[in-house]
Amino acid sequence: EEALRQSKEIATAYQEKLRALHEVGLELSSTKTLDELYRKAVELGIGKLGLERLGIFRIEGEYLVGQYGTDEEGHLRDERHLRWLMEPDTRERQLVREGSHARLYEGVDLKGAGEIVGRGWDALAVLWNGTEGIGLLATDNYFTHQPPAPYMVDLLALYGAILGNIITQKQIDADLRASESRYRVISDLISDYAFSYDVRPDGSFTANWMTEDSFRRVTGYGWQDIAGTFKLYHPEDVERAQEQVRQTIAGAITEGEFRVVTASGDVRWLYMRRQPVWDAEHSRVISYYGVSQDITERKRLEDEIQQYTQQLEQRVEARTGEV
Repeated sequence: EEALRQSKEIATAYQEKLRALHEVGLELSSTKTLDELYRKAVELGIGKLGLERLGIFRIEGEYLVGQYGTDEEGHLRDERHLRWLMEPDTRERQLVREGSHARLYEGVDLKGAGEIVGRGWDALAVLWNGTEGIGLLATDNYFTHQPPAPYMVDLLALYGAILGNIITQKQIDADLRASESRYRVISDLISDYAFSYDVRPDGSFTANWMTEDSFRRVTGYGWQDIAGTFKLYHPEDVERAQEQVRQTIAGAITEGEFRVVTASGDVRWLYMRRQPVWDAEHSRVISYYGVSQDITERKRLEDEIQQYTQQLEQRVEARTGEV
């Protein structure tokens, strides 16, 4: 009966940890940055999962790079300045090489910030992005010296799996933001303004971003004043602009020259090019990017050349008639 009671207690405790793990995963998913995610992962692992000490590390090539951990007083410690080479025969390298999720080590030296601080057991879990090890979790019994719970390795492995998924998604989001930021800067340098629109399943579209300063410089408007509309275009060019947007949403790269009316009432000529973004999974365009160049001066010169050419032709005809 005693064994059965203990078995039930362990099962109940594990179920409680799994419920807590679900809540922790939701909370970590709402973090805004990778740095906040790493810090919260340590705080919540201790506060809600009941781990004694916890450290999280990134894997960068052959190196382990510290993020946040727990000091010998139980306080959160910034360990981003720490960096270790993972030699081929280290536990960390072996776990990644074997494709393991988590493992318990008993009767080992316990470390803090790379220094030995005691002896006991510790456990490591690999954070995976598919088949790529991107980080490690480490926990131990430095404070209580108690044996590990029977479910410790499984709990740590699950926590590592959740963290690996969230970190991967956060990294993708961060890379996308950086890419779009670079696109805006480059587009601002090579064009007069750039923009991006999201396309809904029904074919309607909404403004995502625009290079605000350059757009205002060219048109006199704030982009949110007319985003998602065709109010900027000269009335005689609106229908043609609408048709090009429809073609872009259908998957075509479009370009053309349009007249726009600025906030001050001036008419300017813009060259516009739109590039659709195709989503194979949903079989449709999900967004499009665009650039615009002010070609007003070029159009003015073209008009002057045309007028000069016409005048020259008229003079030639007049001289010919005289002869």
